[in-house]
Amino acid sequence: MREIVCLGAGHDVKEFLDRAAARVAALERALGLDADLEAASDPFFAPTARGRAALQRIKGLKRELVFRFADGRPLAIASFNDHELFFGEAFGISLPDGTPAWTGCAAFGLERWLLAVLATYGVDPRHWPLNLTTREQTGSLENTI
Repeated sequence: MREIVCLGAGHDVKEFLDRAAARVAALERALGLDADLEAASDPFFAPTARGRAALQRIKGLKRELVFRFADGRPLAIASFNDHELFFGEAFGISLPDGTPAWTGCAAFGLERWLLAVLATYGVDPRHWPLNLTTREQTGSLENTI
């Protein structure tokens, strides 16, 4: 899994998460995958902290880029999480002005992306689009994320 963490003021983290979601969606489109950005909640909240999961959804603190298999089953291939002040307060991380830091992260499972590619195009690279099989064509993808 690749995870990129942002620490700063609330507006900085929100801008980072929006920018990261846009870049990852661009990568999804460049790879020819079909996925949707959806509101989500963390599974570790269930079943004892359902209120936390509901609050996470209501406040839009977690979004996932969800790929769907041919049979409709979902697979989250990326997530964008706004932790608000949780880690700043819990670990005493503060900004230069002394206020607690806001944090957020963008994460994507490389093996999940590979599974989405294989589910979309099959296991034979001869059936994959050129941008997945030749170095010359993938240069533009490297700058996407």
